[in-house]
Amino acid sequence: MGNHIPIASSPEDMFGKIMSIPDHAMNSYWRLATRYSPVQIREHDVMVDAGNMHPKDAKLELASEITDIFWGIEESERAKSYFQSVFQAGDLPEDIGNYNVSLTSSLVEVLVGCEFAGSRSSARRLIEQGAVRLDSVKILDVQAKLCDSGNVILQVGKRRVINLIIRGE
Repeated sequence: MGNHIPIASSPEDMFGKIMSIPDHAMNSYWRLATRYSPVQIREHDVMVDAGNMHPKDAKLELASEITDIFWGIEESERAKSYFQSVFQAGDLPEDIGNYNVSLTSSLVEVLVGCEFAGSRSSARRLIEQGAVRLDSVKILDVQAKLCDSGNVILQVGKRRVINLIIRGE
């Protein structure tokens, strides 16, 4: 299937990876990784197929169940809350790291330096595709430079976020 979820991953990571599996793969996860009986799994399939349950809701339940098995109910609920606030409501994660950068750095250099991009060309592609934001403002100019000293939140997609500490030079 090309999908795997390491059992040693954090509860938040496990929950998020389960939420990102394709809808058509859910049945395999229900059968192989939950404590649900075949009858309960069939009931979920029928409800989703009939439109009585949205696949996202079924996936939330699946992610909660599997995370509960490996981490317990408290960690599962915490991971669910984290997922809903960060990925559904668009809030920023609480544990954002810091990255020191010079005011003269280009955004491409910063993306490579903080390892959000593997190369300069990859960084340019991310910018051109609209995946890069500075303080919630989408950046589309690959020539963009940092403007002011201070702190700026750099976000690439939904998962990669870091606090840039910009030093004037």
